[in-house]
Amino acid sequence: MHVIRASKIGHPCIRNIWYSSVGGIEEPFSKETLRIFEVGTILEKVVVGWLREDGWEVYHNEGSQEAEWEIEVEVKGGVIKGHPDCIITRDGISHLGDVKTMNSRAFKLWYEQGTLAKYPQYYQQLHPYTYGAKLDSCAIIGMCKDTSQYKVEIMPYSEDVMHEIMAKAEFILGCDTAPMPDDLPNWACNYCGYKRMGVCPGFKGLEGME
Repeated sequence: MHVIRASKIGHPCIRNIWYSSVGGIEEPFSKETLRIFEVGTILEKVVVGWLREDGWEVYHNEGSQEAEWEIEVEVKGGVIKGHPDCIITRDGISHLGDVKTMNSRAFKLWYEQGTLAKYPQYYQQLHPYTYGAKLDSCAIIGMCKDTSQYKVEIMPYSEDVMHEIMAKAEFILGCDTAPMPDDLPNWACNYCGYKRMGVCPGFKGLEGME
């Protein structure tokens, strides 16, 4: 059975997702990138503590990829699977939460523009988790690593978005060879480990947002 990681499903490149699921090729990351991931995992605990100090009830699914709680969403050809970061609750209303640590530039843009405009892939990532947890809303908890400022952005769960995600997953899982994306934002190729290792040639000439 092929598995698409929930953390991958929002990626704009369907070819990247295919390599990591149907293709069975783990995406390589540089040592520097892995250290950024490690810092984010460590700071997640800090953010959870701040949330609790500020009046949130928090169920923290600690442990990253080894966390106890894993959600699976069955789709034709496989599953979407992943470990949610947390559930945050205030005034009796619970939201599926995901902690994102950012540098000051990224945080400023996200803070001003919001998740849907700046990081729509985060919103998509949260949907399989929110669907599996049977909640009506989700939240990105963004933290600036440079200033220790943080913000909680709550967004409604969307059945339409979830249907789109499941259709996307089923299309990818149904492909015998790596599919071609229609268009890509520039960063998708610039930061792609599959392009760097020579598995994928990249998509020069495709235009998209930075």
